[in-house]
Amino acid sequence: MKKMAISQLDENLNKEKQKEIPGETKVQTELRHKMMDAMGQRMARLIQEAGELALSFDINRQANRLNGEMTFTGKPGSSLAKEIADAGKTPSLFGGLVSSKAAINALVHNTFPEEARKAIEPAIDEAFKQAKEKEKDALKRELGEKIFAAIKPSLTAGEVDMAFSFRGPPRKTTTRS
Repeated sequence: MKKMAISQLDENLNKEKQKEIPGETKVQTELRHKMMDAMGQRMARLIQEAGELALSFDINRQANRLNGEMTFTGKPGSSLAKEIADAGKTPSLFGGLVSSKAAINALVHNTFPEEARKAIEPAIDEAFKQAKEKEKDALKRELGEKIFAAIKPSLTAGEVDMAFSFRGPPRKTTTRS
């Protein structure tokens, strides 16, 4: 069953890689292919090395809340188990945004495999070069270069670290005079 799932995954990814996207440059195509390969490898490893998947939900009627949690493990000694353990050692910069008072919280912290990381920088450089060539105002181009130089290390690090927290308006309090 696992071999069939991996085979199906590979077939679908290969079909997607064969598609030509209008306006996509050679560098962008290479990045897309590397990212798809990396995703396929991770998904195949997940299929092969997954241990336990647990979903839990808790309905607290008094607090009018639904809480959910998902966890999964890798088989002991597998590369997936090591990757999960290593991910837990690197804290997210945004963990403090998660609040028990929020309607929905999501925290994503992931790194790209080395092959994908190598393909990111040329694609980002190319995109900046194209944007710079379109800008006719010299002052804006100069400002863009400074901003790009400042954010490029973050863009090319091969790491995604983000969070979002949906919160409603604060409860209205009534005051008596």
